[in-house]
Amino acid sequence: MAQLPNWALNWKTDDMVAAEQTLDDAADQAETAMAEADRTLYEVESNERPVSPEEAEMMKRYASSDKAPPEWRELARRVERGEFGWADYLRGDLDRDPGVVAAMDASVRQADEIEAGGAGTPPSPADPAAPGGRAAPPRPERPERPERSGRHRRDDDEEEDFSERDWFS
Repeated sequence: MAQLPNWALNWKTDDMVAAEQTLDDAADQAETAMAEADRTLYEVESNERPVSPEEAEMMKRYASSDKAPPEWRELARRVERGEFGWADYLRGDLDRDPGVVAAMDASVRQADEIEAGGAGTPPSPADPAAPGGRAAPPRPERPERPERSGRHRRDDDEEEDFSERDWFS
């Protein structure tokens, strides 16, 4: 193969080289900003407020009370057997567990009965033994998660690298 003359290898003008360098710098800054955003998002998602012992105790008192639906008492027995803890429930780790789903469904039915006037006024979640029917299970107020901004990665996203080494070599 014949070697190309020097003018064929160096066809870019100084303005083109400068523009190319500016583009490369902007791409590097964008990659750095995206990496920093990913790190920040990871930190925010992994630093959620832990469940307090008081919140777990409140759930235990409610689920073990006579006023709780049977599905909640079954969850309390499962916690006593060590299958999971109340903190797991409060963090939302068990949202797909059939027993948790059944307990939540029972709470919805109970709330519907109360709303229809069948069971009277529900007791306070802090006092499940209060008269007037069963209380809906307490869900402590949690701070809302911050809205994500920018581009969200999905499982089907391809890893793309727009660096100089891939595009300009």
